[in-house]
Amino acid sequence: MTETSGFGRRCAAAVSAALILLSGLTGCERKEQEPDTEPVARTEILTGVYRGTLYPLPEGYSAEASVGASYDPDTDTVTCFAAGYFEDEETGDYTAKNRIFRLGQEGVREEIPLELGEGAYVQGGFADGDGLVLLAQTWDEDSGENGYSLIRWTEEGTETAEDLARFFPSAEGRDWFSINCIAADGAGMIYLSSEQEIALLNPDMTPAGTVTSPAWIHGMAAGADGIVYISGWFEDESGIAPVDPAKKSVGKPVTLPDSDQFFFGPGYDLYLKTNTGIQGVTFAGDGSCESEAVLDYVNSNLNPDETQLMQIVDRDTFLMSERIDEETWNCSPAVYRHAEDVDLSDITVIELAFGDQNVGYNLPANVVAFNKVHPDMRIVVKDYSVYGTDGDWEGGMKKLASDMVTGVYRPDIVAGSPDGPGLSVLREKKLYRDLLPFMEQDDTLNPDNLFGCVKTALSDPSDKSDTSDKSDPSDKSGGDALWCLCGTIQLQSLLSTKELLGKYAGQDSWSVGEFLDFAESLPDGVEVGEGMCRDSAAAYLGGSYGMFVDEAAGTCSFDGEDFVRWLRFLTSLPKDWQELQTTSLLAQTPWEEQYGLYHQGKVALKQEFFHDFGDFLRLEMEFGTKDYQLIGFPAKEGESGTWLRTDLAYAVTEWCEHPEAAWEAVKAFCDGSMERWHDGIPATRSRFDETAEEYYTYEFEFYFDGSASWGTMDPDNPQTEADLEQPGILTYFTKEDADRIRAVLDRPAVLLGGDMNEELGEIVNEELSALSAGVSTPEDCAKKIQSRASLWLAENR
Repeated sequence: MTETSGFGRRCAAAVSAALILLSGLTGCERKEQEPDTEPVARTEILTGVYRGTLYPLPEGYSAEASVGASYDPDTDTVTCFAAGYFEDEETGDYTAKNRIFRLGQEGVREEIPLELGEGAYVQGGFADGDGLVLLAQTWDEDSGENGYSLIRWTEEGTETAEDLARFFPSAEGRDWFSINCIAADGAGMIYLSSEQEIALLNPDMTPAGTVTSPAWIHGMAAGADGIVYISGWFEDESGIAPVDPAKKSVGKPVTLPDSDQFFFGPGYDLYLKTNTGIQGVTFAGDGSCESEAVLDYVNSNLNPDETQLMQIVDRDTFLMSERIDEETWNCSPAVYRHAEDVDLSDITVIELAFGDQNVGYNLPANVVAFNKVHPDMRIVVKDYSVYGTDGDWEGGMKKLASDMVTGVYRPDIVAGSPDGPGLSVLREKKLYRDLLPFMEQDDTLNPDNLFGCVKTALSDPSDKSDTSDKSDPSDKSGGDALWCLCGTIQLQSLLSTKELLGKYAGQDSWSVGEFLDFAESLPDGVEVGEGMCRDSAAAYLGGSYGMFVDEAAGTCSFDGEDFVRWLRFLTSLPKDWQELQTTSLLAQTPWEEQYGLYHQGKVALKQEFFHDFGDFLRLEMEFGTKDYQLIGFPAKEGESGTWLRTDLAYAVTEWCEHPEAAWEAVKAFCDGSMERWHDGIPATRSRFDETAEEYYTYEFEFYFDGSASWGTMDPDNPQTEADLEQPGILTYFTKEDADRIRAVLDRPAVLLGGDMNEELGEIVNEELSALSAGVSTPEDCAKKIQSRASLWLAENR
């Protein structure tokens, strides 16, 4: 073994944790962005480009980023901890092997075995002089609990501290105990974290007390001065705070922008790992901070889902853990070095913009995958989510919408939720290209392949004249246009039974008036639905009263009979959640026993959310019968009561200069070919059928306490009802289930919610508060809302 002492020095700064050292700072806030007055330039040069070199591990081993790793540029050597599971050809049993590897570009230069004990695997660790301190976890099949131990490894051998739960007073009595972070300070004291508790251990692994954190701990590590910091959410703000082992306390938090992880490294005060890349952050004396993009994932053809940052060597060199096997998810180290900017003048460029931070989790991986197989074109990404703040999480989407409407910025594709401001403005202002003409010429992703709920929810009913020019994909004058497209969806509806619905049985939608007739006709002792009080009843109308407003026409109908009746209905409900607890039998019944009230017909309606095929199978649980019915939410006349939501849809803008290329990108993102895991219900029939074939092999366990599990059935040892751990059902996905789900997916749907302008919402809520306080009648309340809302609409059309 050579140069072992260097392992500790090089690895000390590479422990994976959400951590920063900010000596002397009390907070970090984004500096205010100046309003854009000049058009946003389109991308012509790729910046933030890094190129990687793999340092391969032997087959079967995977690098563990949470233990840390190091890269020595002088010897071109990567040092890392890795583990693998290998099958014994004679017994068929699998044995874990743990190693420290020294790697060159050609492969292994040195291999050092580590013995951790039977069944143990490493969850984290840090360098300790010439050795390592590892947090190891085991699983006890008999007790169904995790076990944790500390293992200090050196060349001379190992020493172990067992049963780490004994160091945590809060562990006693918990249903579930876990340790999520490990670090060490400059004095060698070891820190372990579990939920909001930190256990302190002396360097010899004996207990030294505990510290309680005001926040749930997401990450933990030591800064350059040896102080250990924790990361988490402190009073609704993301940041870090120092731990004082002498005072057994946590110091004042430092507020930071949201990110996946924080790292120290030369070149900046700290680095942030975000959804779209790695940013360098510089702090000013007034507590503000400025950040700039350093490494851009998309520009570097780097899939963020398949990499983890292991060490920042310098601002031009990053050590990554990169997935090399999609089946096993095994990873090997790779060194990414800063490369020259790339000129895009010779290829077709499609500029894609998004403003929602949630979109950033899935989008970069899809764009990278597309770019790798389309060398003749390039998708570049503009991330507007950086304009969002803790106080206004929609800030990025709003700014993107404003820039597009005013002509400041003109992307080719916009990605996001169709009901979010960043995307919906394209529909409102008719700034999109109709995708139907492209689909009609496509052999696979054509209109017949889309489920009815998708087509209706994402269609824009335009002028019904026959003056359309179908040769021009941007012409939206001839009828409904498909203004955006998605690959997966979620649905939301109201569930009941034919017996409870009575004369409404057989309908898959109903009006507000019909809903109120039904609610008012229920016998004593039968509740309308779970959690229904004056404060929450609007959830049954889409979360707001937008269904009574037509902002495009500048009209509203708050003085209509339906709304007045709704207000009368509101006054019959408990005022708020607290009062509901005293009047609702359902609210007073423990969660795991509530199913009995549904089975007895004591509750008439239940809201259902569908994210997966399994959610449809669960429906027989709710009212104790397979003869259930999805009636839908109250809706406007002629509209569906089924709500559709998708987190990631794509619209091609009307000013896109290469619409055919943009369509190729949208198609690739939506046809399921890039799907790496199940994330919603397929929007297309072909993808549905492929997914159904997989689900036919599953068995499902549903329990009345709301929990569930499912997985591939063992044909030689199928589950039985006796195997259920608690009251529930065991069921399977059949062709009849698939047909029933297809029928639901082919019904019309509308985009989730009846959202309306925030100012209009404030007007409605003010008057509803007066009604709830008893200083107004339903009729007077409706008149006041109608008058104020009409005036607002006239002034803001």
